[in-house]
Amino acid sequence: MFINHRLVDSTAIRKSIEMVYGAYLPKGTHPFAYLSLEINPKNVDVNVHPTKHEVHFLYQVSHCLYWDFSEVVVKE
Repeated sequence: MFINHRLVDSTAIRKSIEMVYGAYLPKGTHPFAYLSLEINPKNVDVNVHPTKHEVHFLYQVSHCLYWDFSEVVVKE
């Protein structure tokens, strides 16, 4: 996943994707997704880990993304 052109990990987004696709994938498998998001830097906390690899969101961004992912999966 890339946020603002930086390779990062977000537990919240990863869990959202797994929740949405979990109903469609065989048991014991995990979804693959390539995300490149542009988010206002004021809404992203990169000071979670010294390597700046893990990020958290200051607002409910992951909750909104969960619903966006759900809509896309249902349409397909």
